[in-house]
Amino acid sequence: MNWDALGAVGEIVGAGAVVLTLVYLALQVRMSAKQQSIESYRNVNEEFNRIVSIWYDLEKAGMIIRAWSNWSEATAQEKNVLAIYFIQLSNHMQTLYSMWKNDALGELDYLKQEENFLGQLATDGGTQWWATFSNIAGPEFSSRISQKLQTQDTVPFSTAIPWTNVEDWKI
Repeated sequence: MNWDALGAVGEIVGAGAVVLTLVYLALQVRMSAKQQSIESYRNVNEEFNRIVSIWYDLEKAGMIIRAWSNWSEATAQEKNVLAIYFIQLSNHMQTLYSMWKNDALGELDYLKQEENFLGQLATDGGTQWWATFSNIAGPEFSSRISQKLQTQDTVPFSTAIPWTNVEDWKI
């Protein structure tokens, strides 16, 4: 075997090693991206669970339900509890919307959360809150939600969920 042949074999082996290295790196990047997506999804779920944990506090849950049902007759405290809850939920939804738009969240995952959000905003208190505070959300998200509230036949949470009947929450 001469030196030219040996050099050619060395180049082929070297090229093969480069290809294998690139395949390995591509697989590592793909696995890392998937893991990062799973971690983001877990963080979003943890944030949602933190926000809705207010429902474990029956006094605050009653305040939210009373403010949902009749904003004009709600006390300042009831309006405040609902407003803070909606601010947190709206910020969460804005994050989900951004993730969905950037392909970090599936469409069905986003749309089921949006439907839940719209149902809460379709209540009397939700409608009044959104009219006042919709500007806290980004303009694209705010416009989408406002349009859906105006054009979609969304059933208010206070109607759709039987245990949110205001008469049952006199706490």
